[in-house]
Amino acid sequence: MLQGILSRVSTICTALFVAVFLMVSVTGCTSNEATNDEESEEMEEGSVSYTPSDEAIASQEDLDVYDIADAVDQNGNRYIIGKVRSKSQKPYTYVELNFTLHDDSQNTLGRVIGNTTTLKAGDVWEFQIEVPIAEATQYRLERTFGW
Repeated sequence: MLQGILSRVSTICTALFVAVFLMVSVTGCTSNEATNDEESEEMEEGSVSYTPSDEAIASQEDLDVYDIADAVDQNGNRYIIGKVRSKSQKPYTYVELNFTLHDDSQNTLGRVIGNTTTLKAGDVWEFQIEVPIAEATQYRLERTFGW
């Protein structure tokens, strides 16, 4: 009987782990490989304004976030694009950026997240995060972190 209970608990724990893993993997995150190469995709400049928060600026000293802009692809999809450079001597196995989306009146409309699981020391990650809310005219980098 005890063995049956332990088996059920193990099955439930495994199912919960898989569910959480899938939720984290699918919640609107994008992941791009970090590179030292300068690749560019065909995108036009958009009309969304950007402001970093004080917390985002200070949250990860070894990660330099720069060249942040908005872009629109040939299908009309909107993105926040930019670069993250690792100033660390050690590689990161996970880096995440959190942006808050706002309308013209500064109302918060939602949040988007971008991440990568590979950022070697000195490398640059060129990120592209989809903006799924048409009414968003401004975005703010709220948090940058990694390990």
